[in-house]
This record gives sequence, structure tokens and C-alpha cells, in this order.
Amino acid sequence: MAVKSQRGTLIALTIFFGMVLAIIPMPAAIAPYRPDWTLLILIYWTLALPYRVNVGVAWLCGFLLDVLVGSILGVHALACGIVIYITASNYQKIRNFSWMQQSLVIGLFLALYHLIIFWIS
Repeated sequence: MAVKSQRGTLIALTIFFGMVLAIIPMPAAIAPYRPDWTLLILIYWTLALPYRVNVGVAWLCGFLLDVLVGSILGVHALACGIVIYITASNYQKIRNFSWMQQSLVIGLFLALYHLIIFWIS
């Protein structure tokens, strides 16, 4: 029982730190190269524990990211939800890929995330 509560706390802490890293100010020269920490953490936890971190958690985190960043409400929520849905529905395939293939797939997911945000904006 204690292991499950510790796991939930660890998931919440990592998502919290991902959101903190998403709003930390950076110099203008390197700001375009900032990784999407929140989405990367959500993808990791979806691949590791797909029944604990799912589309609902991704939507909630995306909504909180909308509030933190100051964008239109629902933009990041929809983009995170779509990417995590694709990740969760294919997690067994992605887990069996080599690390290079996993990196490519995650890069494509991040590109899809930015494309969705671009389309909505």
C-alpha cells in the first residue's frame, strides 16, 4: 500500500517539476530550444505506467500549463490529450522499439504537439 502512494507522489512531483521548468524564464537566444518538459514527463509516465497516467491526467496537466503559460484555455490540454492518447494506445509497441526508434517516435510526438498548437492558434 505504501508503494502505491509513493509512486503517485513521485508522479505528481515529476509533473510539478516539469511545469516549473516550463515557466522558468530563459534568455531569448536559447528560449526556442527549450524542451517541452511537461509533455516529455507525461510520455515517460504513460509508457511506464499506462493505467496510472492517461489522457485525463494529460488533459489536466495541459489545462494547468495553459493557465501557467497564459495561452488560450484548452490549447495545451487538447494537444497533450491527443499525444498521450496515441502514446497510451501504442505503448506496448513503443516499449519494444530500440532506443533510437523510441527517440524518433517521441520526436514525432513532440512535432505533432507543436503542430496541434500551431493549428489551434
